Amino acid sequence: MWSALLRRFTKAGRPGAYLRIIEEGEVGAGDEIRILERPDHGLSIGDVFRIYTRDRHEVEALLAVPQMSEGWRQWAEGRIQSQVKR
Repeated sequence: MWSALLRRFTKAGRPGAYLRIIEEGEVGAGDEIRILERPDHGLSIGDVFRIYTRDRHEVEALLAVPQMSEGWRQWAEGRIQSQVKR
């Protein structure tokens, strides 16, 4: 079941966002939601997903983002190393 869902998710190329809950509670229609911080690097979640699934030659763009997580940095560095060895 999950593998079929993952294939559909990847094929659609529309990953969406996963958010961390900082304060548990309820959100309802009409509640204010504010963006507290907006990074200026210009890379969207969709861009990261595209680089990860299709355009791996653009992997260096991930390393140019200071806010990129350590896990993504390690993946990007590994991809670059494997490209150099070819």
